[in-house]
Amino acid sequence: MGASPTNRLEVAETALKAERNARECAERSLTEAQATIRDLQTKLGHATLARDEARADARRVEIKKQTVELALAAEQDARQKAEQHLLDVMPAVSTKMVTERKSKAGKASLGLAGSTSTTKATPRVRSTKPEPKPVRWWIKPKKASEEPA
Repeated sequence: MGASPTNRLEVAETALKAERNARECAERSLTEAQATIRDLQTKLGHATLARDEARADARRVEIKKQTVELALAAEQDARQKAEQHLLDVMPAVSTKMVTERKSKAGKASLGLAGSTSTTKATPRVRSTKPEPKPVRWWIKPKKASEEPA
């Protein structure tokens, strides 16, 4: 019934050896898990920095876009005012020219008097289509005397 002292000692030593091997395996697994955690935390930190930089870049681009849009709107407004001013001034200028010609010639010519109109012209709207590229036969070839030496 009772095991001999040598057998019990061998059993205890075998159990101790198995426990030590299990502990070493668990410690290795723990060390690997901690290294993986550090790697993932580093990757997360880099991703967070990249995200924050991208957001800051997007904010800068948005601010620049708004600034450009405001400048464009101001330029368009100034251009429209200048065009309107020209349209307002042009009839007065052409009437003044006709009056001066009348006084110089003694009488007004029907062509000049009939050509002045009091209707305002509408400004041309530029097309958003790109200009077509010139076709080779449209372009005049350079003469030998025109080529740089």
